[in-house]
Amino acid sequence: MIAAVLVVPAFTPFNAFSEVLPMPFVGRQDEMNRINQLWADVRSGRGPRVAVLISDSGYGKTELIKEFYRQIAAAQETRLPSAYWPPDLNPATSNTRSAPLSSTSLRTVINPPLPDVVPTASAIPWMWWAIDWPDCRGATGLELPPEYTLPQYVQLLQAHLRFVDQAKATKLLARQTALKWLKTFCGFLPYIGPIVTPLFTVADMTQDAHPLSKAFTRALPSAADAHATSLEKAGIEALRLVSSLLDCADTDAPTIPFVLVLENCQWGDRYTLEFVAKLLDRAIASDWPLFILASHHEREWERSATPRDCMKGRTTTLRNALAKIPEVEKQSRIHELRLGKLSECTCLLNLYLPTIGDAATRLITERADGNPLYLLEFVRVIKSEQERRSRYFVDADPTRPLSEYGLAELTRRASRFDDVVRMRLDQVFAESPATIHTLKVAAVQGCSFYEHLVVKVAERLACICVSEHDAEGLDSTLDRACTPYGIITPPTLMKSEFRHRSYFQQLRDWPSEIERAAFEEAFAQTLIAEIKASNPNSLQLDATMIELYRVAVAQLLRLYTGDIPRDAEVAMCRAFAAVVSHDSDRIVGPAGCTIIDLSFATSLTAAQARILFSEVRCFGEGNWLLLDGLTHVDVGVATEIALLAKRCDGPINGLSVSFDNVTELSAAALEQLSDVDSLSLNGLAEFPPNLLAVMENCGRLELSLGGLQHISVDTAFAIRRIKVETVFFSAVTAITPATMAALGGIGDDPEPPFGDPDAPWGIYVFDSLDIHDEPLAAAIVDLEQRGYKVYYRSCACSALPPRNDYWEKFSIDLDAGGDLDLPP
Repeated sequence: MIAAVLVVPAFTPFNAFSEVLPMPFVGRQDEMNRINQLWADVRSGRGPRVAVLISDSGYGKTELIKEFYRQIAAAQETRLPSAYWPPDLNPATSNTRSAPLSSTSLRTVINPPLPDVVPTASAIPWMWWAIDWPDCRGATGLELPPEYTLPQYVQLLQAHLRFVDQAKATKLLARQTALKWLKTFCGFLPYIGPIVTPLFTVADMTQDAHPLSKAFTRALPSAADAHATSLEKAGIEALRLVSSLLDCADTDAPTIPFVLVLENCQWGDRYTLEFVAKLLDRAIASDWPLFILASHHEREWERSATPRDCMKGRTTTLRNALAKIPEVEKQSRIHELRLGKLSECTCLLNLYLPTIGDAATRLITERADGNPLYLLEFVRVIKSEQERRSRYFVDADPTRPLSEYGLAELTRRASRFDDVVRMRLDQVFAESPATIHTLKVAAVQGCSFYEHLVVKVAERLACICVSEHDAEGLDSTLDRACTPYGIITPPTLMKSEFRHRSYFQQLRDWPSEIERAAFEEAFAQTLIAEIKASNPNSLQLDATMIELYRVAVAQLLRLYTGDIPRDAEVAMCRAFAAVVSHDSDRIVGPAGCTIIDLSFATSLTAAQARILFSEVRCFGEGNWLLLDGLTHVDVGVATEIALLAKRCDGPINGLSVSFDNVTELSAAALEQLSDVDSLSLNGLAEFPPNLLAVMENCGRLELSLGGLQHISVDTAFAIRRIKVETVFFSAVTAITPATMAALGGIGDDPEPPFGDPDAPWGIYVFDSLDIHDEPLAAAIVDLEQRGYKVYYRSCACSALPPRNDYWEKFSIDLDAGGDLDLPP
């Protein structure tokens, strides 16, 4: 079934055609009907709805979002000379590579440009705000830090809402003016003047308490101010802005439905996803007209179901954010829409290439196998051959069917999607070898890359002489890679991205080993020069520069795994110290703390750890070392962590370390970590006796064993001998009464283990434990009577409260103590 028809000429020159390769909305009518129904529920006052589009790459998630926009834009009422929202989400065809920060540089595929009209607040029928994330996977599959998108996207939302603010200010000014005129008029009336004058005095005092200037609190900031905004402040501001349109208690603003689009959520950063979780929580509580439309890769969606992240309050994935919704709300609020193979690929191909013949149509549709992205890559290849008037067509005529030679070439060379991509790259190489060379240089960085670094790396390689003319020539190759070739996307801020990961992978693997080594060395030297030329100690570092430092550290760790040159060592120290300082400054607290976030590192050597830790100054109320990307920790790295722990001098007197993905740990490495106060080992599925023996009697504040799903009586006795104040068992869903009693130890100690007679003798947190039998409830009661404290998820027994959530209590305690914003 064709939902919309787009007429494509029989022959379009490739360079013009590929600038914006349109994909008509074909098929997916059932999914579109479901989205429209959820949108109707939102608009009719039934509360918020969430639709998550789930599929592998290329099955039309973005096109479904764009079609939904087209339909609701076409249905909007026009209260102005023209409608507020443009009819289509298609990005501007003009080159936006050099555009300043604006709506045109924020991944325009899903955000329309700002309208030319100047409406009143009531003229906006609904709000559309879309957030998109680039591919954060690095050059060797390394997961680089996800981009923190909220500060720049908040600016776009502010630009839309300035009209609402102007209307609010006008309304408030009109009320004040009317009140003053009425006060003056009543003052002339001898009978009621003395009565109403005190009331006007009270009204004047109220106006003084809420001056007119408060209506302009959302003034559009400059780009520099937007960058300087902290991530927490960006989340608070985004929550306030969205709430102002959804909360009917705000009588000065219209309440309108709000569409929040979240594209490529598999690469989402936790700060933005935490904002989404908070917004959805408020929307459910107040039945706000909020519609969240998200897209997610299927493989990452299935892998993102990590209950330990939800347990610890983390919102690292969209699935974590949605997991926080009460079960009774999920069925009506959350909807998964899985996109399978597109059955209308033949119709789509006929729109683009109506003259290629039945044999070619069958071949291409069979190879595409229901994947529209695969099919469009075929279209690009054939369109390019049409422009060349090549032997692919009968009599080299692009308006005639494919020749036997063309069919044979496609059959031989295009058996997989990657083969078609390689054919397209070969075509570009034949037209512009310089463009392919520039893209090979870009691929050293990863699937997304900084364009200014590409230019500097290429100049360092002396591929193009360093002159103003040649620099412009290098920029032009990036321009051609974007338009007309369509291999990379326009930049978001300073970064571009390969349009599909297959383009990146093939360009990454294209160079020879000698050429790749030269590229990587030039890239490393460029990063070092960038850090050296900047000032990491500046107090004016914006979020973009901090992100560049974070990426630079991750890439230098990848490039220097053996001997580390002195200049690289200095650069890593300076950049990482700036990142740590920036992350730590965002934590609100009376004495501060230190956040040493190395979660992006998938491997770490002792030499690298020594360099990175050398400039870290631990202080304040707590110090966190996050190493959740590591799968292995050797003795050398553990020794460097132990040395770092000894330098910590905060009131908590120690260091908290997280190894959430370490699946094996040697006793020697664990022994080095004896001075660590809080240790997260959620990757361990077992806690063998040799590790328990190392930890016995060492004493800790916290130990998280989220990988354990079963606890025996012997293990419970051993854990008690560790003398940990708080132990977390996030994956344990069942436990016997005997094992629960064993957590109290073989015998009671003569005095509290941590010197505080009012503190519990031990705290055990079972976030996934539901208690249904009376013997287990009795064991918990007995344990608590002996001075211990047990937290669980729910209880159906009368002996205990129905709910005993540690993290809810933890949040309440933090709020009572000043809303200390702790990291996960």
